[in-house]
Amino acid sequence: MRDARTRRQRAGADGVDQRAIDLVHQVRGKFEAVQFGGHSAIDPTQAYYRGDSQGGIFGVTYMALSTDVQRGVLGEPGM
Repeated sequence: MRDARTRRQRAGADGVDQRAIDLVHQVRGKFEAVQFGGHSAIDPTQAYYRGDSQGGIFGVTYMALSTDVQRGVLGEPGM
């Protein structure tokens, strides 16, 4: 029984890491997506991260992996 619980815990941690990696790839493509007059409305040099609750949990890994976000706030990480 303990072995099954340990596997589930490892799978949960792997899922959080994978979600953060997916988020890095999703956000990277969004900077150019919002345009006005043919120019990007988002300045990618001014990208920040704010994560509350589960976003605080994902944010730790996301901010460690992302080269697009230089600063962020992790508020109340937890579920």
